[in-house]
Amino acid sequence: MKTPTSNKTVLALAIAIGVIVVRLIPHPVNCTPIGALSLFAGSVLSPFWAAITLLSALFLGDCFCGFHSTIPFVYGSFLIALFFGNALKTKTSYLRLLFASLSSSLTFFFITNFGSWLTSGMYSHTLNGLLKAYLYAIPFYQSSADQVGSLLGATLFSDLFFTMALFSLFFGIVALRNATPQEQN
Repeated sequence: MKTPTSNKTVLALAIAIGVIVVRLIPHPVNCTPIGALSLFAGSVLSPFWAAITLLSALFLGDCFCGFHSTIPFVYGSFLIALFFGNALKTKTSYLRLLFASLSSSLTFFFITNFGSWLTSGMYSHTLNGLLKAYLYAIPFYQSSADQVGSLLGATLFSDLFFTMALFSLFFGIVALRNATPQEQN
């Protein structure tokens, strides 16, 4: 008989596989569930399995979508988001999910655009060049009507949406399973 913890781990890994599939489906720019997966995996899986799950999702997606010079910064920003997710282990609430999602999105923005400044050759390696990299990145971070139609921006909106969806799905299934009488041996 499986323990409740192993059942939760299997459920979490099944949800993570779903996230990998969703990432490979054509989607609007910056609207993927990977940021949400970082928070989710960090919250419900052991640190080892959270990192393996996240890195596998990123690598498999990049095998199909392509590799680029800022991958270490992208992967690094999502690994940092695992720590935000880990902070949700003790208590998960919608307010804490909102804060973690926004923190994760902003961390991604600052780290990946720092990486772009550092590796792309498009910006001078000065404070002015770094500020220009952040300023020029804002349009990619904002939404347009043909993407999600939100003033929050595509990345912020999708991270928040997918975070709420993953956690709601997981805890909804766990609550449903706990409410259903289990077969005893």
